[in-house]
Amino acid sequence: FHLSGGEKQKIACAGVSIMEPDVFVMDEPSSNLDVSSILDLRATLAFWKAQGKTIIISEHRLYYLRGLADRFIYITAGEVKKDYSAAEFELLTEQQRADLGLRTFVLENLLPPKTLPPTTEQMELHNFRFSYKNGPETLHVRKSKIPANRIVGIIGNNGAGKSTILKSITRQLKLIGGEVYIDSEEIRKLSYKEMAVKAAVMLTERMKPELMTCHDIVATGRYPYTGRLGILSREDERKVDEALEAVHAQELGIRNFQEISDGQRQRVLLARAICQEPEVMILDEPTSYLDIRHKLELLTILRKMAKENGITVIMSLHEIDLAQKISDQVICVKGDRIAEFGDPEEIFTEATIRDLYEIDNGYYDPIFGSVELPKPEGEPEVLVLSSGKTGIPVYRKLQKAGIPFAAGILYPGESDYQLARLLASGIISEEPYEPISDETYQKALKIMEKCGKVINAGVKVGSMNQKMGELLRIAEERRMLVSI
Repeated sequence: FHLSGGEKQKIACAGVSIMEPDVFVMDEPSSNLDVSSILDLRATLAFWKAQGKTIIISEHRLYYLRGLADRFIYITAGEVKKDYSAAEFELLTEQQRADLGLRTFVLENLLPPKTLPPTTEQMELHNFRFSYKNGPETLHVRKSKIPANRIVGIIGNNGAGKSTILKSITRQLKLIGGEVYIDSEEIRKLSYKEMAVKAAVMLTERMKPELMTCHDIVATGRYPYTGRLGILSREDERKVDEALEAVHAQELGIRNFQEISDGQRQRVLLARAICQEPEVMILDEPTSYLDIRHKLELLTILRKMAKENGITVIMSLHEIDLAQKISDQVICVKGDRIAEFGDPEEIFTEATIRDLYEIDNGYYDPIFGSVELPKPEGEPEVLVLSSGKTGIPVYRKLQKAGIPFAAGILYPGESDYQLARLLASGIISEEPYEPISDETYQKALKIMEKCGKVINAGVKVGSMNQKMGELLRIAEERRMLVSI
């Protein structure tokens, strides 16, 4: 009876639901869920909301609550600083969210650029096979090569085998066949000390050390380099201090490891891995429990280590938006095999992610790096006229209300267009950089007359879209303008 962290989370949600409370209070319910499971969670929240339940959620991850949450309450230092309506929160810029220390929707510009050294092979898996005790084979990798000086992300469904691969590589789980090589050396032939020098490991299981400070935890990363008594030299102590400084956790050094938050523990454990000075760093969901600031901080540190110190980083991630931005190469695990292995540009497409996670209850949008519930069914009941990104809050309100809508007149490449293609029942669009043609105008007018209702989502009329102004004039004359 083996369940992944995400599967356990889903069972916990089911257990709470069966109690039929009026109020649900959830603490980071998506923390161990993959994309498909997050969509399931979102659908569950929408179902509870439709039943008239009150749902209070504390979260670092925000994208799956877009179009679902009615309020966003911002808390810092134990105080409520701001209470946003959904529309107000949606209209915040990416920089404004970052200034608040909140997770953004598009992360490309926040991570350092990639400058890659020449590729060499660091790790190889040959006929890699694993099964649980007395069970059928659950994972089989015929051959896979992981390059040095790179960050390799592992993604896939809950229970697909991401953690199994990492634990098998680090000898925490025993293979039933095959070999794992680091720098052409079989890891099963390495002593524990040799293995500790070559590879540092940071897994999701929560450590429960007794009476150890954070400094003590980080210092264990130096034990492979000490004598039998484990006495640290001045140089070892210096490396411990530097590792704590690298993750901005100097102030945690004297604190009891058991008394700090989950996010702070992640930073301390990363410091221990850094202190170990490995050739390969293996991390299982390292961004769990971290807010956006510390997620970016951690990923920036990993990028710097891979680039400057020549370290290979192999990590599993549930946040595919982060995997897309940080990984040099991506391994997709599905069923009992590696389904895809390639560059992020090859992996993060709608079709590949839909197939990998078997998404049939929504959409993955590679442009925004977000997930969306299905569009409202039926013929459009209202036409939303917008420009730039003014339509996005309106689209989400209509989706929450279950009202099918048409969107126009949009240009491919606009933010409104990217979301409308997933949520709208129909789109009226024009060729990029072209003025609105008579044909496109007539199409929009026909849909407007069929709907009988028009929402002006803040259209800005210029030389290229003058016919939008004409549509709004007609809608006003015919008293078709409505609000939501």
